[in-house]
Amino acid sequence: MTAGPLLLAGLGGGMVTSPNITLSLENVPVAMAGAAGGALQTAQRIGGAIGAAALATIFYHVLLGTGHDYAAAVSDALLCACGLMVLAFLLALAELTRRHHGRGESAPAPRPEHHLSHL
Repeated sequence: MTAGPLLLAGLGGGMVTSPNITLSLENVPVAMAGAAGGALQTAQRIGGAIGAAALATIFYHVLLGTGHDYAAAVSDALLCACGLMVLAFLLALAELTRRHHGRGESAPAPRPEHHLSHL
């Protein structure tokens, strides 16, 4: 019953990870690449730990509140995870919109001289 949503979540997460890292580090000077990559990985680990704790809390809260209805607990935890993903997606869209309007439609984005894609 939960295999389909978990498969979809795994595929979605896999398709987001590489572009997320690329976009997060695209303007980092090569001299700072190691520090920036380390900071990004640290933030991802902290976010993952907070997310896992929050979803586990929701799962157990629903589980105990429904008299051990595991289906309801899993469903509610996955729905909360989906809600958080939608929120992250909306924040990413807002950032892309801000970048697009900030540089104007006619001028290309300035590229730093030392770009991580040259590594």
